[in-house]
Amino acid sequence: MKKYLKITLTIFIVAFLLGTVNAHAKAEISIMDVTIPVFEGSWISGNYEKDTWTVQSVKKQDCIDNISGDGRVILAKAHATWNENSSSNWTETVKNAYVNFNGGDTANPGSWRLYLKSNKFLPTTASFWGSWRYNANQIT
Repeated sequence: MKKYLKITLTIFIVAFLLGTVNAHAKAEISIMDVTIPVFEGSWISGNYEKDTWTVQSVKKQDCIDNISGDGRVILAKAHATWNENSSSNWTETVKNAYVNFNGGDTANPGSWRLYLKSNKFLPTTASFWGSWRYNANQIT
């Protein structure tokens, strides 16, 4: 229970600090403890409206196999919901570093979703923590 209290308090403090430096709340999405499906299945975010002309990026804070506790390599892509043919390439996430998406016109405004999947065809789920920047230049 203390772990969740610390996480909640940390999120509150970060949100407060971002509010004091004039950051827009919808520039970055925190992804906390989402389940990556088995056998390269994809976790799919909700739709997020992007209104800037900046390339999107993703960061992995951690991803752990739910059975073995081992680290997991995760691939991510951004997908435009307004154009079925506009998806970035699958990009390997990097621990504690943002990686820009390539391909798929991810700089274009519009409605976007984030897809996450395991790099390997494994029979176990994994838990992922990270961030998705879809309006990167709004952080000031």
